[in-house]
Amino acid sequence: MFFDTVKVVYRCKHKPFGTSVEYGRGTDKERLSHKSVSVKGRFKGCRLNVVSARKGELLIVEGSFPRFLQGHNVLGSDDLLRMTYRVFKNVTKILGIKPSNTEIKAVKRGAVEVERLDFTRIALLESAAEVIAALTALRLELPFRTHAFSCYGVETIYVQQRSRKWTLKFYNKAAHLREYPLPKDLPLREKLLELTEKLLRIELTLRQDELRRVGIVNVADVKVGRIDRIFLQRLRDLNLRRVDVLFTEPPGDLSVAAKLVREIYLRGGVMPTYVPPSTASYYSRLLKQRIGLDMRTPKEHADAAEKLIDLREVLSEKLQRGAPKWVRESGLVWSASKNS
Repeated sequence: MFFDTVKVVYRCKHKPFGTSVEYGRGTDKERLSHKSVSVKGRFKGCRLNVVSARKGELLIVEGSFPRFLQGHNVLGSDDLLRMTYRVFKNVTKILGIKPSNTEIKAVKRGAVEVERLDFTRIALLESAAEVIAALTALRLELPFRTHAFSCYGVETIYVQQRSRKWTLKFYNKAAHLREYPLPKDLPLREKLLELTEKLLRIELTLRQDELRRVGIVNVADVKVGRIDRIFLQRLRDLNLRRVDVLFTEPPGDLSVAAKLVREIYLRGGVMPTYVPPSTASYYSRLLKQRIGLDMRTPKEHADAAEKLIDLREVLSEKLQRGAPKWVRESGLVWSASKNS
C-alpha cells in the first residue's frame, strides 16, 4: 500500500511565475491566471505540475510523488510525510527557490495542506489471465451494486468517477504501462514489467471535500492505518461476491466487439440470439482468420476454461501490504533512509 498522486499546498515565499492577466469573455474585467509549470524528475517523463499562487506565497504541487522520485508508480512508499518533504526540497531546488528555515521546518512537521490523496493497494494474482478474469467479474457484478459505475475497455473500471468527494478505480497496470511505458533507463525495468502482469491495481482517490469530512487538512493528519480502513470499507460497501467468468485471456489485438462475441460463443451462446445473422457471420469469419476459432463447431464449448472468481477474496486476502522483498532490496521503491 502506498500513496500515488497527491496535491499539496506549500507555504513558501518566492518570486511569482506562470501568472498572467486575462480578461473575461465579452468584458474588460481583469483576472489573474495561474498556469502550471512542469517540473522534471530524475527519469524522463516523470513530472509534477507546480503552480505559483497568491502573489508568490503558495506553491501548489500535483502529480505522482513516487513516479517523480523513483521513476515509476508500480509500487511506492506509504511515508507521505517524508515524501512530501523530499518533493518540496527537489522542486524548490529545480525552480531556484530558497525557502526559509521556518518554511522548511513547517514542511518537515507536516504543516502542508492536502487537497487530493490517491491511496493505492495491489492484489497479486496467479497470472495475467486471472487479472483479466477479475476485471471481467467486476464488470459483471458492479452494475448491480452501484449506480455510479463506469468502465473503459476491458482494463479500467471506476466507481464514483465524477464525484467531488471520492473515486474508486480498478485497473490492469500491465495494460496501462503498454500505453504509458516505463522509462527505458529505469533499473530492473523488465523484471518490474513482468511483475505488473499479475497485478490488479486498486486506487482510492480522496478529494478535498472528503478529506475535510474525515478530518484531514494537513499532511500531518494523514495516518496510514486510518486511510487503509477507509479504503477497505469502500470495498466492503460494494458487497461483492463470487462470479463465474471465463478464465481465458483473449488476444490483445482483437476489438472490444470481437472479444465480446468470442466470450458469448465460449459460454455456449448462439450468435444470432445476440446479434443479427450478418454480424454473426462477419465475426465468425474474422475470428476464424485471426485466432483460428471455428464458431461452426461446438467443440470449443467443452474446452473453455471457466472459474469462479471470488471478488471478496481478491479484494481482501490477495491484497498486498507492501512491495515484494526483491523490489525493496533493489531500491526501486523510494525510501527516506536510502534517499536522505
